[in-house]
Amino acid sequence: ECGHKSSVIGGWLRSLTFALGCVYMTKPLRNIIGVSAVHFAVSFGAFWHSLGSSLGRFDTGLEASRFDKACSGAVDVLWFPFVWAGGLLHVQGPGIAEWLLMIANSLLWGVALYGLSAVLGRVLHLRQLRSGA
Repeated sequence: ECGHKSSVIGGWLRSLTFALGCVYMTKPLRNIIGVSAVHFAVSFGAFWHSLGSSLGRFDTGLEASRFDKACSGAVDVLWFPFVWAGGLLHVQGPGIAEWLLMIANSLLWGVALYGLSAVLGRVLHLRQLRSGA
């Protein structure tokens, strides 16, 4: 039994909750999903800006601005595991496989950044305990 027994929740919502495996949004999971969503939005924003600016310069031959170069570099960094995995798996063009890789890439970044922040927070906490003792 998943737990939430409110009479407000309809049968379909209870079925959906059960189908999702009774996953409750814990604080770490909310943080990981939040960071992943931000990563997804920033990486696509940088990609679309980079693509648009490079297409705009295609016929003119103008040099890329610093911001355009920064966006292009951000795409290279933020898409690192995705591009590598897509090349290994021979994923080409827009399709469900590419979208799944992008979502997995953002989730990977979310987990990694959450783990890094947890480790750094623990190290700083231990330092405070040692200096205060």
